[in-house]
Amino acid sequence: MDNGDLIKCLRTCNSRLPRWFRFASFPISGIACCLAIVACSSDIRGISTNYRFDAAVPIEVEMPAGALYISQQFYQPKFQSRALHRGIDIKGPAGTPVLAAAPGKVIASYYEPLYGNRIKIDHGFDANGVRVHTKYYHLKNRMSRIGDRVARGEQIGTMGSTGALGAAVHLHFETHRQLPLANVDAVDPHLMWVGGKGKVTCFRRDLRYSARQIRMTYPTPCW
Repeated sequence: MDNGDLIKCLRTCNSRLPRWFRFASFPISGIACCLAIVACSSDIRGISTNYRFDAAVPIEVEMPAGALYISQQFYQPKFQSRALHRGIDIKGPAGTPVLAAAPGKVIASYYEPLYGNRIKIDHGFDANGVRVHTKYYHLKNRMSRIGDRVARGEQIGTMGSTGALGAAVHLHFETHRQLPLANVDAVDPHLMWVGGKGKVTCFRRDLRYSARQIRMTYPTPCW
């Protein structure tokens, strides 16, 4: 969260607190302030946090006004071949619908201690013969089972905080590409949107999407 995001969040939280507890008139501890910011960020839309200063390839991100706040970006440090944060974190209220980012087949749906309830979707091969997967972590509920065919925008679960890394309610969303006979590589989701590089694209039921290329729409509703 950069300074502009922080100011917006503090103002929003401040307006919702009782008059006697406003930041402007009542001293509050750093811990309580941070907790207030975390709670506030679940209602923020239309903005995203910055990439880390040492990210190898930061991307300029355009957020639709109704898209939930991205609280952490993909992170691959400079001069390293593997990402340390292999997706993006989307903050939202518990129970927010989680949507399939593209049509495909559910190939994993289970609970495990680190990432909690998780789902993996196989979207098939793109025009270059690369297999594309998406992953959805920390779900409160899983609504899709292995073998299910899901459409773009179909609800597959709800946002939660399950697993050891799910301390705050959020969706950890990953996109992966796999060449034949090669390892699976995590790629920055901002390279995969329907609208183009860095252009977060909300799902709309009234639009038709090309089946020629595998591109993603935002995995939570835009309001």
